[in-house]
Amino acid sequence: MNDKVKNVIFEKYFENENMGILIVHNRKVEYLNMPFKNIARLFDVDLEEDLPLDIYFDYKKYLKIKPDISKLANLMDYINIFQNTTNNEISFKDVKEFKGRYIEIGFEGFIIENEKYYVITVLDVTNEIKLLDYKYLEISKKISEISFKELSRLNFNSRRIYEKIFNILKEYNIIKEIAIATLKDENKIYIEFGIIDNIVLTGREFLRSNKTLTSYIIDNNKKIYISDSLEYELPDGYKIHHVGNNPKSYSVYGVPLKDENNRVYGAILYERPKTNRFTKLEFELLNEITYAIQSVIRFNNLYKELYLEKEKYYEMSIKDHLTKAYNRNFLEEYLKKIYERSKRYDEIITISFIDIDNFKIINDVYGHDYGDMCLILFSEVVNENIRESDVFARYGGDEFIIIFPNTYIEDSKKIMNRIKEKLKLSEFPINISFGIMELDKEISLKENLKKVDTLMYEMKKEKKC
Repeated sequence: MNDKVKNVIFEKYFENENMGILIVHNRKVEYLNMPFKNIARLFDVDLEEDLPLDIYFDYKKYLKIKPDISKLANLMDYINIFQNTTNNEISFKDVKEFKGRYIEIGFEGFIIENEKYYVITVLDVTNEIKLLDYKYLEISKKISEISFKELSRLNFNSRRIYEKIFNILKEYNIIKEIAIATLKDENKIYIEFGIIDNIVLTGREFLRSNKTLTSYIIDNNKKIYISDSLEYELPDGYKIHHVGNNPKSYSVYGVPLKDENNRVYGAILYERPKTNRFTKLEFELLNEITYAIQSVIRFNNLYKELYLEKEKYYEMSIKDHLTKAYNRNFLEEYLKKIYERSKRYDEIITISFIDIDNFKIINDVYGHDYGDMCLILFSEVVNENIRESDVFARYGGDEFIIIFPNTYIEDSKKIMNRIKEKLKLSEFPINISFGIMELDKEISLKENLKKVDTLMYEMKKEKKC
């Protein structure tokens, strides 16, 4: 080897004296830093004598002499595959277990002065693996503690858990970016939590038909490892979309999210900048993290279901089942609070008491079903014409109340007259009488209700005259 080759390769690989190093050029071993029998010993093969260097290219002819050499099959096969590859600047590492010990086999290609050189490294990484196992155990423990703590909160927030898991994995240098995506429906993918290249993707949606990497994982229900996101091409029209204006190479491990029936409902992308940055052990850890995230998603879905159920029953407890207006119990509590608040902060509250004209006759002549239909229609018209801040409640029978917070009586009257006109023009014309007034802070709430009720009856009397 010339000096340039030595400088390029030796500078990188001659730091660890326990590492076996082979430099191959034109199917010849140009450098070997330790005898073959020492390397063989790493693979649990004992040789009394060293063997010729051509064993690296044709180990099978030596199997009769030493059958144990078959344990080195992985190393030899990798060398031959590596030797015949068309990718000159390839980099690859693999870890194999031999009776409780772990051997890392590494390959790297160099082009130096238009000549191809291959460096094969062999290293016992048992101690490092044990340290990694300890580190991964520590990570798993932290994530379990966070999940348990957060899942026990009354104000459970799944995004808070995802963020904490992400920060732990970043702290231990397992990943730098992450995207957790779920199917919002059959056509849309929703980012539950995502940070790629310092860009926050949380809350974004995109179409499944865009055929992104996430879509590919979901559609095919399979894990995928991409050593270089800029070079890798997905099949069937799927494409890797890069975030930002200056695409960079990423190593990406994509994992589908599945329910208890093995149905895919999303995917996670674990990412690191640069190429070929994940090891098999890290894949195993990320698989465990995926199970933890799946549990959070399931709990979140259950939490949402329970919350919606709770909301449903709460709505049923405070609303009239026929008209969907607030019921009298709710109205009385609300009136007490808003009356006290108006006195304390000198707020203007307008209240209207409404009665449907001739409702008893409607029921007697057309029947109660028709009467119910009129009540429903009346409520729909009211809700279409009041604001979200206004409160519409059924006081009893055909009597209703509307409360207009922070509203002058002139503005409230305009709304009431608009409702009255809309009801006259509706499919089943309805006439109403109403009283309207600003809540009087100098008299009791009961007296206010009595006063506005009287105003309503005055309107009724005017109609009869």
